[in-house]
Amino acid sequence: MPSHYSDIGYSFGSSEEHIDYLQKIYDGGKDVPSKNGTYRKVVIDGKIEFWIQTKKSRPFKQKASVVGVEFHFSSANSNTLRFESWVEPKEDLSGEAYVWCVCDGGDLFPMVVNMPDADLRHDLKNGDMIKVQLACFAESLNLFDTKEEYDESQTSEPKFSDEYFIPSGTFNPDGTEKKPASDVMFSGHILSAEKRTNSHTSGEYYYFTVKCRGIIFDVLADTAFVTKKPKVGGILSGSFWVSGKVAS
Repeated sequence: MPSHYSDIGYSFGSSEEHIDYLQKIYDGGKDVPSKNGTYRKVVIDGKIEFWIQTKKSRPFKQKASVVGVEFHFSSANSNTLRFESWVEPKEDLSGEAYVWCVCDGGDLFPMVVNMPDADLRHDLKNGDMIKVQLACFAESLNLFDTKEEYDESQTSEPKFSDEYFIPSGTFNPDGTEKKPASDVMFSGHILSAEKRTNSHTSGEYYYFTVKCRGIIFDVLADTAFVTKKPKVGGILSGSFWVSGKVAS
């Protein structure tokens, strides 16, 4: 079953298996102190990042010391975003932010972004313009060779453009109260596409760069989602969970 982790070549069968893996890779990481604790940043294959969250007063070898973990896929891409606020008050090592993307022509569109190193970003304030790399982990995905093929696939209303964007995590169609999430839906044009192999698991996954309204998204996808050969210049469409990291 595809998951955010299988989008980068992992297939954890249980939470215990997940924790065991983090303990195995822990010694290969580096400590990154923050306001409310310490991150142990571990980089796999130069791109996959695990941000293991621990409290300073408790060693990692005690399971209780792990208060959370975030993961990310890094690249040299970046986009201009306007920071608005944290979804919840910033009191621990995790965090999701309300931001506005600055796209072609200066237009803005909103989204919520999960930040793997949020505890290092306490200085962000409303209105700050920041450069952020956006990694999108596929929850569903479709590929089209041409705009005509994409248009023909839409057989019911509403019909979407080849560069639409919907911040689905901010919507609540059933009217119940829920915390906004870093979930989005979009389509865009494929700038690059390649199959990669996770060296720790031998699991394969796809890495795309996709342009939507001037924003460059790094898209990661389980091979189960990719049922045809990707075409540079074609269209990628789907739903995604978004991790965003402020450029150094």
